[in-house]
Amino acid sequence: MKIGLSSYSISRALRAGDFDLPGAIRWVAENGGEHLEVVPPCGTFDLKKDENIELVKKTASECGIALSSYTISANFITGGSDGHDLSDEERAAEVARVKGEVDTAA
Repeated sequence: MKIGLSSYSISRALRAGDFDLPGAIRWVAENGGEHLEVVPPCGTFDLKKDENIELVKKTASECGIALSSYTISANFITGGSDGHDLSDEERAAEVARVKGEVDTAA
């Protein structure tokens, strides 16, 4: 078993700018953690930029921190603009968003 945490548990510090995601990875390592679950959004750190993804991977590797998962929320059923079932267009948009998140995770 590896001890670590979720970026969600430090989301306030990430939003406040206390550190960015690479800084959070270093903080986990400095405090005895072995892994980090990445849960976007991660403050102002944009995980859609390839150079940021590479920086996260490099930092994790240098610090010996496993990136144990990339966790997102998704809803394909309810919460549409009318507060009920998603329309076909809203569902298609949610599917497209999730596909983009899968690309980021990969």
